Amino acid sequence: MLKEVADVESIETVPFEVSAVVSPILDDLREKLDAVDPKKPGQQRYEAARELGCGAAIAKGAKYRSLLPEQIYVPNTEIRRANGTIRIPYLKTAIPEVPSDVVVKAVVYIRKEGAWVGQLEVKKLVL
Repeated sequence: MLKEVADVESIETVPFEVSAVVSPILDDLREKLDAVDPKKPGQQRYEAARELGCGAAIAKGAKYRSLLPEQIYVPNTEIRRANGTIRIPYLKTAIPEVPSDVVVKAVVYIRKEGAWVGQLEVKKLVL
């Protein structure tokens, strides 16, 4: 599943399926984020996302990353680990079967052709 490389700082993505229960929540959040001006500085994007009804987890993603169309970014500060799963409390969802030695940097949801797919951004493992 994960590739081992010598560059510790490199990030790779690991895809995962997004449940049908979470997809409508992501649609609603992306609609709110579409109203945020992506050209504004990070703190202003955060405040605008909060005012539009996005929770802190999603608003922080708007602050820390460029607001890209059809994407939702969840930073690692909003991710919890428990018993081999990654939990995102704000979305009330879990991503199962994530090995404990994998360092998750972020979760990115991407809408492709109307359907949401997920990606874990993880630090590549050292040889």
